[in-house]
Amino acid sequence: MADPGPGWYPDPTNPALWRWWDGSIWTSHTSGGSSYAFPGLDPTPSYRSEKRILPWVRAAVIVFPLVAIMRGLADWATAHQWANYFHTIRVNFDQVSQGLSGQPLPHPPTIAVSLLLAPLSLAAEVIFFVWQYHAATTARRLGYPAKHSPGWGIGFYFIPVVQLWFPYQALRDCLSPDHPKRPVVVRTWLLLIGAGLINAIVIIALAASPGFGRALIIASVPLNVALALSGYEMVTAIESEHGRALA
Repeated sequence: MADPGPGWYPDPTNPALWRWWDGSIWTSHTSGGSSYAFPGLDPTPSYRSEKRILPWVRAAVIVFPLVAIMRGLADWATAHQWANYFHTIRVNFDQVSQGLSGQPLPHPPTIAVSLLLAPLSLAAEVIFFVWQYHAATTARRLGYPAKHSPGWGIGFYFIPVVQLWFPYQALRDCLSPDHPKRPVVVRTWLLLIGAGLINAIVIIALAASPGFGRALIIASVPLNVALALSGYEMVTAIESEHGRALA
């Protein structure tokens, strides 16, 4: 008799648990007790929602890095203004600390560009969060091992420190434990962290040294392009895996 395909089966050592069979051996992944995986629940409704939003999330994972590139170009164009901007803030702070009245603070050099791009970035994030919630719910109902619930998978993005790793775990667990595309999730997450770090410090770098700041902007462009391509591959792989599992 041929071995059954990958999936959840009653644990041969503990009938109260389910254990993941990868097609050839039993793995360490179990479901039951405090696990967030629930084999047997109907994943069809959540998968329909996941698939319905797929074209939008594919656009979102491209738009988000593109917005970062456009902001970088705006910062490049105003590189020499950032030193004056932070100098004015420092002078005002010194005056106020000495009991003197400070001068009105200037607007950041790229305030207009930021206001124009902020809605695009926010919309891309919201679309991605909605998609991830539905994808994680589908994976949970398919019985894939999960360290976090779908809701906490989104909530972790807003908690300092844990936001660096826990959201990645929630995304990774949208795929079955033995899925060959799991490394794509790791790559996408590392690109997101790397590009986000550069995007966060580029303004300070421009104020300290316009040349160094512009070098960071140049380095951020291929990172953001790679993030867009990797993110597109990730969401496509997750949806394809869920469709295959349901079929």
